[in-house]
Amino acid sequence: MSMNWKEELKGKDAVWQEIEAAQPGASGDDIPDGTYVVEIVDVNIDNAKSSGRLQFIWDFKVLEGEHKDATTKKFNGLDTPERLSFFKGDLATVGLFVPKLSDINLAEFIGRRIEIQVKTRKKGDQEYRNVYINKLISLPDGSAPAAGAQQNDFLAGLGNTGTDGPFA
Repeated sequence: MSMNWKEELKGKDAVWQEIEAAQPGASGDDIPDGTYVVEIVDVNIDNAKSSGRLQFIWDFKVLEGEHKDATTKKFNGLDTPERLSFFKGDLATVGLFVPKLSDINLAEFIGRRIEIQVKTRKKGDQEYRNVYINKLISLPDGSAPAAGAQQNDFLAGLGNTGTDGPFA
C-alpha cells in the first residue's frame, strides 16, 4: 500500500471540493453480468500495478442468489477531476459525505450493504467490465438509510455547510 496516499489525497482536496459528484460507475471481476446485493467487506487506497495511478479499491461479497459468497472488486481512479467526480458520486450513493478527500475514513465503508450492477462491454477486441453502485440498502448496523433519502437529495445538500444532508 502506498505509504503516502494521505499526502497525495491532500493534493487533490481543492479539486474535490470544486467538482460535482457524478452518477454511479466503475469495474468488476469474478461474477457474471447482473445485479447483486453485496456487502462492502474491504476498501483500500493504493497505486494501480499497471499504470501507477492512485485508486480506491472496493471489495464486495455477494450476499444472496446463485453467486452467494462470491467476491468482486470495483476500482475508482483518483487521478483526474472526472474520475474523482465518479468516486464522489459513488460515495454519495453509499451514504458517505467526505468534505475533504484526505479526511476519508476507510472504516466507515465496511459492512454497508448495497446493490451493484456488473456490466461487460466490448470495444474492438477488448472486453471491459464495469461495476455500478446502484443504491444503499443498509448501514453497517443493519439499519435502513433515512426514510425517503435519495442520492439526489444528498447531492443537493452538498452545497451547504458540508455537515448536513440526509446521511450526516
